[in-house]
Amino acid sequence: MASRPSYWPPPNTINPESKGLMIQGIFIGFTGFAAIVVGFRFWTRINITRSVGKDDWLILVAMINLLATTVTNCLVVKYYSLGMHIWDIVDNYGALGIKMDYSNQLLYHPILALTKVSILLLYHRISVNGSFRIWVNILIVFNIALTVSIFVADLFQCYPLAYLWDKTIPGGKCMNQQAFFVGSAVLNIISDCAVLILPVPMVWQMQTNTRKKVALIFLFSLGIFVCAVSVIRLRAVMNLADTSIKDPTFSAGFMWSGIECSVAIVCASIPSLAPFFALHFPKLLGSSLAGSRGKLYNYSGSSRRSDGYTLDSVKTDQLYPSTPDQTHVKTTVTRRENESEESIIPGAVKASAV
Repeated sequence: MASRPSYWPPPNTINPESKGLMIQGIFIGFTGFAAIVVGFRFWTRINITRSVGKDDWLILVAMINLLATTVTNCLVVKYYSLGMHIWDIVDNYGALGIKMDYSNQLLYHPILALTKVSILLLYHRISVNGSFRIWVNILIVFNIALTVSIFVADLFQCYPLAYLWDKTIPGGKCMNQQAFFVGSAVLNIISDCAVLILPVPMVWQMQTNTRKKVALIFLFSLGIFVCAVSVIRLRAVMNLADTSIKDPTFSAGFMWSGIECSVAIVCASIPSLAPFFALHFPKLLGSSLAGSRGKLYNYSGSSRRSDGYTLDSVKTDQLYPSTPDQTHVKTTVTRRENESEESIIPGAVKASAV
């Protein structure tokens, strides 16, 4: 390492204070929770809606990438000695830590893009509004173009690439990395907000009561948590250039990138769990979404139709225990624009007695 500043205390080589294990635990915990939610999402799709769509597969790819970045994040913590006081670090960072951090950078934006495109594909599938679908397609193209641009810039941030971890290479140079990281973070937040507010006008124009509209807007507005984490991460990125911070390695700001990816996958998957909760925990959702015994939720069909799901007829005893006065019902689907929340939540069915 470079010469030690005079104001640094002597290094503690016996029992140095470290938040490294805590940071690694946060990475693993958030990733594990995201994996559980994705597992429930696929269980719902396979066993309840009987329909796995493109949005689900994109989330699965994002989840696989998240598992990979969790490994590299934990290695970055180890080889960069993150969570330790900078004056207690006695070993060089080494090329391995920089390479792991470089891998994280290449995985980070694709994870978020896959998540947002997954949400947009869900919007496209559950809407029959032509103008709304046009805006969905515009945002899909924008997110893909933005991610490809950032990925290419990230990939070639230094020339030659080895100069990133070996500054002794003559003639090597890197772009303004701080400006790039801040700029890409700002563009990502703008993209997050666009995806967040896109369904609000469509839901508010639906011909249903205000309570149901608010419930649906809340369901599709969980991405606000992602936006909040993105802003916190942006602040952490800006702190990288703050020379007034005398102990940068002790900060846990690095962990917000991993948290953001996990939260994004979770928030993108929760709306797809509505059929699961409506079927097994109707009281949890309340009458706004789960309906009552006169309005049941049953799911089956094919993801081949872009405007909804094809549903098979069922009986109430397939959903609830039989009772002496129970009436058989048949399920019907109506896909009229702005009809009700059944047009928004995939697989929601309005039941009528026969």
